[in-house]
Amino acid sequence: GHPPTRSRTGSDPACDDDRMVYLFAHRGGFDSGHRENTIPALADALAAGASLETDVRLSLDGVPVLVHDSYLTGTTWLPRRVRRLSTSRLEAMGVTPLRRLYEELGSGFQLSIDLKDPDAGLATIAVAREVGDVSRLWLVHDSIHVLQRLRRADPDVRLVHETRMRALARTDTTPEAHMDLLARWRVDAQNTHWSRWTPELLAAARERGLLAFGSIAQLPHQMERALGKGLDGLYTDHVRDLVRVARDLGIETIP
Repeated sequence: GHPPTRSRTGSDPACDDDRMVYLFAHRGGFDSGHRENTIPALADALAAGASLETDVRLSLDGVPVLVHDSYLTGTTWLPRRVRRLSTSRLEAMGVTPLRRLYEELGSGFQLSIDLKDPDAGLATIAVAREVGDVSRLWLVHDSIHVLQRLRRADPDVRLVHETRMRALARTDTTPEAHMDLLARWRVDAQNTHWSRWTPELLAAARERGLLAFGSIAQLPHQMERALGKGLDGLYTDHVRDLVRVARDLGIETIP
């Protein structure tokens, strides 16, 4: 597996010796030619040097499965709701259970999971505790209440709040007060579109012990700008480009 990466030298935020950077392959990445959220796509991302990102929903029998949309569509069947299909039926339709990801790829990697079903968090943690590594599991959701429940249930899982700055601006909550709330509930990171991170927001996150994650950088010049801001993590569909850009910036894998 691939741990986070670290910059070698320099004085700007992108070259801080102690800064660890997580490079997440969004749904395994689209540049491998494999279907998203499948073992081949995720294995290819690991081989390229990235950490993994995927989506989780619950099957009819309460098993976490890797799928983005709430309905499955295909050429030979009408759209079917994931929550109403058994795990065995979903597997027959090409959907991968989370357990199989760990069984086939091991647990020596960072795994960021977007909880498409907010009720899937506890079952996802249970699978990671049984066959994976909960300390390398990052659960992402846009509801602080969902993250609060997960933190109460498990002290070790890593939690990420999906923070949309435009939505936050429509409330009475300042970005700093929002970060205070995340820190109070021991949320580990805030994920915001990479372009919305400013030096002031990054400083506020650092002051509160929050990691600053960015999504989603697709082009090499966007990746360079995002990593140059000093972000702690970055998501992309273009895995090899991101790994190359990080390497060109002097960011190396920690042994």
